[in-house]
Amino acid sequence: MRLRYRAGDRVGLFATNCTQYLECLYGIWWIGAVAIPINAKLHGREAAWILGDGGAKLVFISDDTAAALAEAKSDLPAAMKTLSVDSDAYRKMGEGGGTAVAANARGQRSRLAVLYLRHHRRPKGVMLSHGNLVAMSLCYLSDVDPATPNDASLYAAPISHGAGLYNFPHVRMGGRHVIPESGGFDPDEVLNLGRQLDNVVMFAAPTMVRAGWSMRQETRRERRGAAHHHLWRRADVYSRHPGRDRHHGPAFCADLRPG
Repeated sequence: MRLRYRAGDRVGLFATNCTQYLECLYGIWWIGAVAIPINAKLHGREAAWILGDGGAKLVFISDDTAAALAEAKSDLPAAMKTLSVDSDAYRKMGEGGGTAVAANARGQRSRLAVLYLRHHRRPKGVMLSHGNLVAMSLCYLSDVDPATPNDASLYAAPISHGAGLYNFPHVRMGGRHVIPESGGFDPDEVLNLGRQLDNVVMFAAPTMVRAGWSMRQETRRERRGAAHHHLWRRADVYSRHPGRDRHHGPAFCADLRPG
């Protein structure tokens, strides 16, 4: 399957968390196109509206979002193509072949992504430039966490939004990228992965932090080991400052190492 797209084209991503998500993002940016990540939990009609408003010419989906988008077929852009990252056609593309494409040079103001956020009745698109994301990535390393090649970036929150934005510093530093088998957030699963992978870092929304904090309190009572306690130590500061949760600000849990 050959896809012919060029710099400036809009490409949507309506897929659940998977390693192919990052492949698609960097492929989009390599040719100079603009990514439109969409939360896979949205209704198909909401996703279709975003794709239409964003002017997408192609959308990458996963098999578990295909049905939702198919139900909204009449609302999709007429000329837009759809490709599942779970399909044989996608896998064959990864095997190579064809003509190599040189990376498209990007300026500081070049658009890399259009991120749609809930805003009253209709989602509102926010433009993210190359300069925005470079600044965010460098500030992460100085202000949040010194990413290393030994880190395992765990995507338990939707990769289409905050969790996915944190991929940049870890790609830059050569870290590992891990998708939970559940594809989402399960406190027990996160704890087990923290013990297995060592040095796991994870973006967490306030509700996830509260769930982890509750488990921390429970394991303290049950005295089930220091590994469980250590897991959420970075989340403590958010639990002690409810004002941050009230404004739905993001949290970042790091150093999920046992001991």
